[in-house]
Amino acid sequence: MLLGHIPAIAAETGWRDDYIRRRLGNITDALGRARSVNGGVVIW
Repeated sequence: MLLGHIPAIAAETGWRDDYIRRRLGNITDALGRARSVNGGVVIW
């Protein structure tokens, strides 16, 4: 859901699009690994 709104997130936060995309990618990767072992992810 967030990936579809990166330009708006960037405009509001001042972070560059590529930075946001990379961080969301990290979260997505962590979610995939956690699901594979019936785990979870905490995002602060």
